[in-house]
Amino acid sequence: MDTTFWRKFRRNKGTVAGLVFLVLIFVLAALAPMIAPYSPWDMVQQLFLLPLGAPGFRFGTDTMGRDIWSDLAYGARVSLLIGLVSTLAGVVFGTGIGAFAGF
Repeated sequence: MDTTFWRKFRRNKGTVAGLVFLVLIFVLAALAPMIAPYSPWDMVQQLFLLPLGAPGFRFGTDTMGRDIWSDLAYGARVSLLIGLVSTLAGVVFGTGIGAFAGF
């Protein structure tokens, strides 16, 4: 690989921060079954527990008593899947339309 690309990439703090954030989201999504203590659909506790207000609830609970940390971890999977599918659909359709227009 070209070392000038990586040199320029590392100099831009915004792109490095974005890459680190994206990697963290991928890790969170991949490890969701191991790091989320509950299913995102289980009503596990009282309503509106504060973050760290009860043992085992890092971000508290919502209006239905679901663990917000579990919702966040499993929701990352859905968000990444939607982004991937929509990007692939755009590439496929865009390439097809562009090829047809160029022909």
